[in-house]
Amino acid sequence: LKFFDNNGLKLNSKIEEKVEKIVLDKRKYLKVVSNSFMSGKAKRLEDASGRYSEFLKSSLSNKSSKNKLKIVLDCANGATYNIAPNLFWELGHKIITINNEPDGLNINKNCGAVDTNQLSKKVIQVKADIGFAFDGDGDRLIVVDNKGAEVDGDIIIGLFCKNFITPKNKPNQIDVVITVMSNMGLEKYLTEKLKLKIKRTSVKFNKKYFKKRSSEKNILAISSNQSNEIASFKDVLEKYENVKNNYNNTECPDHWGGFSFKPYEIEFWEGNEFRLNKRTLYRFQEKSWHSLILEP
Repeated sequence: LKFFDNNGLKLNSKIEEKVEKIVLDKRKYLKVVSNSFMSGKAKRLEDASGRYSEFLKSSLSNKSSKNKLKIVLDCANGATYNIAPNLFWELGHKIITINNEPDGLNINKNCGAVDTNQLSKKVIQVKADIGFAFDGDGDRLIVVDNKGAEVDGDIIIGLFCKNFITPKNKPNQIDVVITVMSNMGLEKYLTEKLKLKIKRTSVKFNKKYFKKRSSEKNILAISSNQSNEIASFKDVLEKYENVKNNYNNTECPDHWGGFSFKPYEIEFWEGNEFRLNKRTLYRFQEKSWHSLILEP
């Protein structure tokens, strides 16, 4: 369970600890849940997944491949268990889904982005073109090729840039942002081969951003140097538990890097019946924002 404040931001660790103490204290918890206690109301957005799917599909450019693929999805028994298979199916692909039956306890358990063994085996077994492994809350992705091998993050960035990014050729405008951990080979490919302007996030920026993240994410970042080869998954679990038990807001590890984004286009999307969706695009041009109305 995750809590968000009135600005849509995740609660910081200190407030989360206060909430946890209330929940674990029977006397305080009973006071909060009683009918006499004045509290806010929760409202469920029933068609949230449909709205989100439509938004994602609308973000695809005309350059997107029309080829129909056989794709294996590992949903980690988490947030993407329903929306991801439906979305890829609606785009016309043949989908095989694994770990899409969450029971509240099996999230990330030997599956998804934290353990791609099942995905790799399934891709080979069904002779799929590609496999995607999400983590539990759906904000991280590991890609597996048709031979069951994990695809390095730098290669994914390179492929995206080759197929979807064109040089802007404008002063002070960056085409691609990469982390300090990205390989020098990627930098040379982007700048020399694709003629793109890049920016690397600084170590100072990484440390500042790292401090703002939740303790859960930082514990994993400290305990795991992502995509490094290991002898056994047991080693990962032991290291994770050790960091978790001794975590004290440790400094950003050397192997970790974050991203810096500067938006040039922002779209506000309002879903309506019969997909007559209202779409307003704000585009940054000539040092100011301009609004456009888009067809549904």
